[in-house]
Amino acid sequence: MRLLVSYKALSLKKLSFLQWKLLRRSEKVEISLIQMVYLVSLTSLVVLLI
Repeated sequence: MRLLVSYKALSLKKLSFLQWKLLRRSEKVEISLIQMVYLVSLTSLVVLLI
């Protein structure tokens, strides 16, 4: 019984670690997407000004 609990806790930790890694990756992707949008809006603004 105790072994099962520790195994569950271990698998849960592994799962949360994987989720955290995925989250970090998606965060990076989100940041790059935001940068892209920012650059595009900036260039369009410059074009409008010219």
